[in-house]
Amino acid sequence: GDWSSDVCSSDLSKVTPAQQKAINKYHKKNYKTIATKVRKEKFDEIKEMLEKQGGISVSKFITDLVDRELQKRK
Repeated sequence: GDWSSDVCSSDLSKVTPAQQKAINKYHKKNYKTIATKVRKEKFDEIKEMLEKQGGISVSKFITDLVDRELQKRK
């Protein structure tokens, strides 16, 4: 991942307005958002599993799954 996606949510309170502006600009230039729907129970199940395995975010988990799948298909 890149530096901006590695910032954990507890670090966000330490980000200055100028830093946040730079992060937002970087994201707008380099990322697209993929929205999907999942049943609340399934999301909670995934989140609980991830918390037990070290606490990565659901977004990071999904991004890693996509990356692995793309690597397999090369």
